[in-house]
Amino acid sequence: MFNFTGTTRKRNINLGGNNNRSLNNSKASYLEYTAQERQKRLKSKRETNAAITLQLAIRKHIELKKLKAEIIERWKNLTYNEEVYDNDRLLREFTFASNELVYQDFITLQHIFAFLQELLKVQKIDDFSIAMVTNVINAITNVFFDLVHSTSKRVKSSEDEKIILISKILDILDTNSSKILYLKKVHFKRLLHATVDCINKFPNKLVDKLVQILILYSINDTSIFIKFFSMNNSVDLIQNFVPRSSMEDVLIRLNSWIMHHSKDLAGSNTLTLQFLVNFINFIKTYNLLQKDTLTIESLTSIINSFTRKVVFTTDIESDNFGDIHKNESIFNDDSIILVDEESSAMIDYIFSIDFLNQIILATTGSDEQFEKLSLFFYSLLFFISINDDYASNTIYYSSFETNSKLKSQLLINIIVSVVPLGFIDYWFFEIIKNSSIYSYLVNYRYDIDTAILPTLFGDISKRWWHILYLFQEVYFYLLVVQNDKEILKFGGSDSKMFVSCAEFLRGFCIFIVINEDSIDDYFNSQFQENVSSGALGITKFEYHSIATLSLKVLNQIFLRNVRIKLLDNKFWIITNEKGISGGLNFEVKRLLPLIEEETRMPVMDDDSDMEMQTITRGGSNTAPIFKLKSRYSKREKWLPNDVSSSLKILNNLPFLIPFDKRVEIFHFLIESDRERLNLNSNNFNFFNFSMQTPKLEANISRDNVLFDAFEAYGKLSGQNFKNQLSVQFFNQFGPEMGIDGGGLTKEFLTSVCADGFKYTNFDDDTMNKSDNNTGYNFFKQTSKTYQLYPSTDFFWRTKYQQQKIRENKGRLQNDYDFTEENQFFLQMMRFLGMIIGKCLYEKILIDISFAQFFLAKWCSLENVGSSSSSQYKNSFDDLKYLDEDLYNNLIKLLKLNDDELEGLDLNFTITEKLPYSSQLVTVDLIPNGSRISVNNSNKLQYVYSVANFKLNTSINIQSQYFLKGLFDIISPNWLNFFNPMELQMLVSGGEKEIDIDDLRHNVEYGGYLETDQTIVDLWSILKEFSKEEKFKFVKFVTSSPKAPLLGFKELRPKFGIRNAGASGVDRLPTSSTCVNLLKLPDYRNRKLLKEKLLYSINSEAGFDLS
Repeated sequence: MFNFTGTTRKRNINLGGNNNRSLNNSKASYLEYTAQERQKRLKSKRETNAAITLQLAIRKHIELKKLKAEIIERWKNLTYNEEVYDNDRLLREFTFASNELVYQDFITLQHIFAFLQELLKVQKIDDFSIAMVTNVINAITNVFFDLVHSTSKRVKSSEDEKIILISKILDILDTNSSKILYLKKVHFKRLLHATVDCINKFPNKLVDKLVQILILYSINDTSIFIKFFSMNNSVDLIQNFVPRSSMEDVLIRLNSWIMHHSKDLAGSNTLTLQFLVNFINFIKTYNLLQKDTLTIESLTSIINSFTRKVVFTTDIESDNFGDIHKNESIFNDDSIILVDEESSAMIDYIFSIDFLNQIILATTGSDEQFEKLSLFFYSLLFFISINDDYASNTIYYSSFETNSKLKSQLLINIIVSVVPLGFIDYWFFEIIKNSSIYSYLVNYRYDIDTAILPTLFGDISKRWWHILYLFQEVYFYLLVVQNDKEILKFGGSDSKMFVSCAEFLRGFCIFIVINEDSIDDYFNSQFQENVSSGALGITKFEYHSIATLSLKVLNQIFLRNVRIKLLDNKFWIITNEKGISGGLNFEVKRLLPLIEEETRMPVMDDDSDMEMQTITRGGSNTAPIFKLKSRYSKREKWLPNDVSSSLKILNNLPFLIPFDKRVEIFHFLIESDRERLNLNSNNFNFFNFSMQTPKLEANISRDNVLFDAFEAYGKLSGQNFKNQLSVQFFNQFGPEMGIDGGGLTKEFLTSVCADGFKYTNFDDDTMNKSDNNTGYNFFKQTSKTYQLYPSTDFFWRTKYQQQKIRENKGRLQNDYDFTEENQFFLQMMRFLGMIIGKCLYEKILIDISFAQFFLAKWCSLENVGSSSSSQYKNSFDDLKYLDEDLYNNLIKLLKLNDDELEGLDLNFTITEKLPYSSQLVTVDLIPNGSRISVNNSNKLQYVYSVANFKLNTSINIQSQYFLKGLFDIISPNWLNFFNPMELQMLVSGGEKEIDIDDLRHNVEYGGYLETDQTIVDLWSILKEFSKEEKFKFVKFVTSSPKAPLLGFKELRPKFGIRNAGASGVDRLPTSSTCVNLLKLPDYRNRKLLKEKLLYSINSEAGFDLS
């Protein structure tokens, strides 16, 4: 047997049969003995085999070590010659000795790397060599990593020598890139991580190669590619170290990676933002947009990978936030991603008209490319929209001006450059209308099958919803900025798109409102499933954004239709014919308790400092917050289905309910509020033993009604001003006699309105203070219709004061200090709002006509931060009613070309004369407007900016104060039941002809019987009167020419006719408008009665106060 000494050992065998040990002769003992012997022999054999194997291994190791040493020695002196050397053998040699070859001294490594570069250059990649070449590249990348990070003690080179070696390695990777990219299982990750880490540490000569390597190889590794292209200086590195001729190839590689790996960007919004900024910078620097639409698809993919909403730091740090920027909470908010000023410039570029025109040039006009551009526009719009949940819970929301600016800029650019190409028709008729979803929603009849929701909102429908959102954003903007003629031309024929859109949105918005809970439950149940399965249907936030926008667009279409009357009232009013189970029930007594709970006041604190806060929240272009759920929603589970649905319709789509029904609800709400406050003196409540609220007393001079009223009641809260008034009038002879049975309150309110809402055309240079308003115009009149809107004097005084303060470096001088005057003006505006609210509260009609663009602010809950989605937005056509000449001139301006516009030398400013002065004041319509000339590409924005300034900006603060007073009396939620035209009817009465029969059935007589000849003649004469004469008669008696909206039964006090005696038949009929009383002599002569009555109502003679 072999042993380690080389000698052998003899094996002893017993042949004689003599056993030295005593054995048991039994069979069992013998078997046991033989088994033990067998085991001993096996053990001995194994030991022998192990010794042989070990000796062979040692000898092989010694031989391989010797061979490896010979290979290393030979490789130190190799010079590549393809004809001499066998490449496969060289690859096998390197693979065999790589661990030692790559860690030689600096000189040897230089030689080895140079040899490898030549070897790989000629080596063909086939099934035989692929593994060996892969091993060579992996060995090189390991050395590269160790050189960069000095992680191995075997790296003995100096820093300069390391740079040379790294350069050699990069030469190998660069020269053989086409082969290397073919390989699999190459250790690129370590190489690329090391490259990104060291790229800013080495000289430019080396950085050049590093960039080349990153561009070549990082495409194959998602995390490395994101890391590299999200570096702040990645574009600079590409620009500096990649030949310009190679940029298109770089873009191809970028687009390819983005299209396949954009989902990987969603992991970090910060990295994604830098990636987006770098990509925009890259395509902008090299003007690479006009090649094809692949780049647009890449941009779309990057933008869609954001999981947060963007907010711009320039807004947070601006004065609009006050001291908010001192609070760091917004900077730590994980629902947003902050965009710094440098990044903002790049993002602004993709919203510009230049960028838009470039991407249009890149398209061929095919439907496929139309769709790609459309989805890109959708991504841009959604990218800058603020999350509604975030917006509704943050005080920062009103200051996100950049988001609103970019949105407006994009929409205007789309209207100018894209809509003329037929996109608006393509979106609606080719995609939206040509879909089963459209058919389902337009014909929706309230009973929803929840099984259809996955089809409606799943991945197959996602594109449809995105195009719907885009179409509605653009169409809503068109409804605001374009006139009736331009709006109706879309769709290839007059009104086709307008009517179709109205039909669809009516059905869809009913679907939205009635099925809010079912849809919300669906999205909540789908959330976890979508996360785990990777489903790509629309998100809950996307749906809510689309739903909110749909309600806005339908409101705007309805408001436009009120003017152009394409769709009659029957189209809008909802019926029960195809209604939900049980129908829609608008019975006031059933709805009232829940509406009261939902609309309980106060909306705002009566003591709020209007100098420190404003009522409005958010810019005009920001989407309202979509929250259909109200305070009664917790009880909806036990509410009857018809009541629940009716409440939702009333709160969100009130114009689908008949006007008379909404007026009835409005009046019931007021009566309920009066009972709650114990203001109905005739109603004794057995369970309420508190004394009746004391009346609010005031002494009012007939010569100074407005200012005496303001002095007495101007500082009261709205809640207190609801109480009954006790007014004592004074004339030149002293106090007027009489008892206030309600008539003096009406006389007081109508007198205040007569003075407060009166417009006097003062001389421009001198202020005539002989007028009752002491030289103030709180309201102005429109040019042709003489309707009222807040005076702009306050705005121009404020701007002039700010301008002079800037000129005098912050010093305020007496000659332009309007602070006290402006404060008084604003507080008076609040008081006048309270007066209108009091008139509505007391059901007193006043003969005042407000401008529609001003009334729109009353029923836009955007003005009070409400969660309702119902609102009306002023449009360009509203300017026609304010200033028809300006409106017509702006229409003409839209038809001018660039040369004609240049000749006008217009910029984005507006200049007007300071009231009662010759001083001129100029304001910017947009930021830096004085530096922006009006041209063909921005003329629509200019026209819109002028209209917006006139209709909104210049009366904004004044309107806020007026609405503050109005909403202190009347809940804004109640006013939101009506559109602007209907609000005017609430104030001054209906437009219908006076119903004489209704008046006759709601009159009280004093000294007359209904059968008396004079009374019979009176009603006969009134029936013969023309419409205008009937209006004049009602105005003669009640001070308002209109009938109450629900008929004369609502008139307070009741319409009265008193016998003025038979002896005074030569006298004219007279009236006491404060108590709605006609004092009619007993003429007993029909001809004389008609003659006297017509004379009185036409000359407005015979008024007196009883």
